Amino acid sequence: MSNKLRFLFFLIFGLVMTAIISRNGTVMLITLPFLAYILVGYWQIPVLPQLGATRVIDKANSITGQPLIMEITLQNPADAEVSLVVLDKLHPEVKILDGQFCQSACLSGGEKLILRYTFCADRGLYHWQTLTVMLHDPFYLFESMQDIPAQASVLVQPEIVRLKHIPLRPANTLHSTGSFPAQVAGSGIDFWGVREYQSGDSMRRLNWRKTARCPQKLFTKEFEQEETIDIGLILDTRMPAEFHTGQNSLFEYAVNAVASLAELFLREGNRVGLLVFGQEMNYLLPGYGKRQLHQVMRSLSAARPGANIALSNITYLRHKLFPGRSQLYMVSANLGDDGRAYRDLRAAGHPLVLISPDPVAYFAGLPDEKTMHPQAIRAARLERILQLQQLVHYGIRVINWPVTHSLNEVIHNAYKQFDAGSARNGIPQ
Repeated sequence: MSNKLRFLFFLIFGLVMTAIISRNGTVMLITLPFLAYILVGYWQIPVLPQLGATRVIDKANSITGQPLIMEITLQNPADAEVSLVVLDKLHPEVKILDGQFCQSACLSGGEKLILRYTFCADRGLYHWQTLTVMLHDPFYLFESMQDIPAQASVLVQPEIVRLKHIPLRPANTLHSTGSFPAQVAGSGIDFWGVREYQSGDSMRRLNWRKTARCPQKLFTKEFEQEETIDIGLILDTRMPAEFHTGQNSLFEYAVNAVASLAELFLREGNRVGLLVFGQEMNYLLPGYGKRQLHQVMRSLSAARPGANIALSNITYLRHKLFPGRSQLYMVSANLGDDGRAYRDLRAAGHPLVLISPDPVAYFAGLPDEKTMHPQAIRAARLERILQLQQLVHYGIRVINWPVTHSLNEVIHNAYKQFDAGSARNGIPQ
């Protein structure tokens, strides 16, 4: 019911009540033109023809904040002319940048209406199923709404930072050519040793110094074989409400970090699996290549914060989730009381690297009205340092990440400390 029709009903009701109370028939007669006006409008409600609609989005995949163009085409295949209003239903996370998502038009037989607007959206997978068409009578008293099928979808992925090669030295490899040292002789670029020449060895690899000292024999150089490895990525979504407020929230930084790590390891030919746990558990089997990267992006796009599953549950399911002795990378800002669960993962033989976005530094950098008291910041920082040092004691490599710093820079600085045997392990002092 339109506002105009609602007003007429109240007006007629008021006139009728006035006529009854005052017992004045003339006042009752005043309602007749209004009733006739309503009846004529009701009689002329148009019948909606079989309209056809198509919906096209210029990109199937996008990133947060990137402009997208939606184009909707509505066609009237009937011969009769129809006056209508077209309205597209928007998701709450969608923001209109340009154009209109609602338009009124009068379509003749065979005529088309094109509705175009530019929008951006937060991370997620968005589906559009229908387009709403509203018809009305010439007096705009009665409205008739109908949903017409017009399907389209778009995947808004996390933002990926292209990371540099991470210098891992894994204990186990997959025996296929990759980028990580396998600690065995083979084809590579790092010098491994010298052995006696064998038939079929390349003459360009002869070690002439060793051969000169032993003229009766030939010696050749060996290099360290580089192979691929199994990598498991874990995203911890158990974050308090303060950690995921706004587009630049700490939770979004964590999601982007996992996406960047997945892109790096898959680009280098490794087998990568993904586990997202918190509100629910979402697991992606290990795989290779661009197809696996697309599946990882879909899983991360659907990730939402919540705390319903404990980390200890993962330790019981680790044999089903990850291949034996996989290199694990966990991104978690919520340390809590998970020390025993981290210890069990490490004791199971999984090399574990924890990348922890620093919530203390994050909140300390917020605008003045949201910052904590300096003493509270100091106490929170000391508590966090103790938690991280406990994890280091369990044999876990910890990388503390102030999100105002580049993830690329933080990771490589931490690995320099790992190689130097530093006790800090990326923990703030």
